[in-house]
Amino acid sequence: MKKEYMYLIGGAAAVYAGQMFMYAKRNITTTEAKDFVNKWIKTVNENNLIGYGVVGLTQEQVSKATGAVTNLYCKDAVLVSTVGDVIYTGIPEITGYFNTFLSNEPQGTLNSISVQNFGDVVVANGNYTFSLYDVDEGESEVYARFTYVLKRDSNGVIKIQTHHSSAQPE
Repeated sequence: MKKEYMYLIGGAAAVYAGQMFMYAKRNITTTEAKDFVNKWIKTVNENNLIGYGVVGLTQEQVSKATGAVTNLYCKDAVLVSTVGDVIYTGIPEITGYFNTFLSNEPQGTLNSISVQNFGDVVVANGNYTFSLYDVDEGESEVYARFTYVLKRDSNGVIKIQTHHSSAQPE
């Protein structure tokens, strides 16, 4: 290749890399945070393991469903589950949690959300309701409060760093 073309290609690559760096470091807006929480609920709703306890699913189906949800988390994320006393750290543990949670056929609804914006980190707090199904106990509803700590990954994609959810006290 001619030298001039090499400079042109190198310059274009440098501009692209600079734009990606700026995008990755861009602050998260309040609207983006609210949209992300809605995206999380939609992803859970669309990937619940309906029929898991009745029909049984292949490991590939389970992995695809849990992967869609856990892809919204940072590699080293922390999840404090809605019910239970376990704190899950990292994608493998969080995946194990969602293998069980998604088998309860969750259907979530966002009730309220409040966002505290700290620039490159955002905290979203609110309430959601999940309808769950258990083969032995039937359908139930869980009213819960949540906190998400959101940040952008190195590719500029918003991910969950910390997710705390707890059933509302009665």
